Amino acid sequence: MPDQKLMAGGFALTMVLALTGCKKDDDEQPTEALLEPGANEALLYYKRPDENYSGWGLHLWNNEAAGCDGLDENVPTDWNAPRPPDGISDTYGAYYFIPMREAGNCLNFIVHKGDEKDIGGTDHRWHFDDLGNRIFTLSGKQELSQIPIEADKITIAGAQAHWWMRPPWSLKAPKH
Repeated sequence: MPDQKLMAGGFALTMVLALTGCKKDDDEQPTEALLEPGANEALLYYKRPDENYSGWGLHLWNNEAAGCDGLDENVPTDWNAPRPPDGISDTYGAYYFIPMREAGNCLNFIVHKGDEKDIGGTDHRWHFDDLGNRIFTLSGKQELSQIPIEADKITIAGAQAHWWMRPPWSLKAPKH
């Protein structure tokens, strides 16, 4: 019986350590500092859960008729040459510093790779009065946010666990 107790105890300890080691604290905050846009500058973070930013960039333009013309005059891009990211944050994704004209408070943009559009596949209008001059986006989501957006948690449909032996608490006491 001592061997059974030792084996059962070892199994229980292994399960506790394995399950505890896999647990991620939902309240855990990223430790990487956020970048701050400078004067007459906007900052857009674009996060892709697959972390593949190759070829993705911003198409930027002004639209004076709609009252959204805050981009600096040398910033608008050609569709075939999107603005590449200025860097990639491990926590928040690719980031783009976008020069704005003095008192510019609105810009139009699309995140794209060739003809493939992301973040909802639509043209976006970013008003600083509503969102500030730093926003966060997430691949596949249309939302523009003042705070970082996290990808949906992954679950495994139909996941189950099976005991390959009796659980330690169900072992019967030896008979004398």
